[in-house]
Amino acid sequence: GGHAQRRGFGVRAEPMGEASFETYEMGLQHHILCQLRAHTEVPLPEIHWLEEDPSVLGAPFFAMERLEGRVPPDNPPYSLGGWYAEATPEQRRTAFMNGSDVLAQVANAPWQEMGLDGLDRSEHGALGQEQLFGWQRRYYEWAARKPVPAIDHAWEWLAANRPDDDHLLGLCWGDARLGTLMYDDDFGVK
Repeated sequence: GGHAQRRGFGVRAEPMGEASFETYEMGLQHHILCQLRAHTEVPLPEIHWLEEDPSVLGAPFFAMERLEGRVPPDNPPYSLGGWYAEATPEQRRTAFMNGSDVLAQVANAPWQEMGLDGLDRSEHGALGQEQLFGWQRRYYEWAARKPVPAIDHAWEWLAANRPDDDHLLGLCWGDARLGTLMYDDDFGVK
């Protein structure tokens, strides 16, 4: 409208160097967050746009509303210093329980009604535990520099003791930890 505006943005971009995952699928991440924001009460920033052309910033990315708050740091670990470690036990419990509530909201989101059927990755097995185990096994094989006997033993144990809970399908928050949440001054998730 001819008036100057000033806004802050946050950006989620594919890594431009060594990566923790084989693929990042920024378009899919963008779609999931937009659907969660539209169909649930999961606290999320407004998602503005997706840019899949890596020539713009050096990697595909999406831009979102910039929020102000506190994020438990990884370095140094939030349990050793900083605002979270300095909080009272009750405040830390509040942060943990509020984070757990958000995790449950994601897990219970009506993913099929939200148009997220594309998350069914049948190349890893049948939908449910078989698919989850298949995907995790592929990730382990990609990420491991060499075999890890303890993990190989865990795979064997999991295969022999797999739970019969395929009827409990839901969204899985891939990096569910305090450091992937932002908190307000009252330890509520933003």
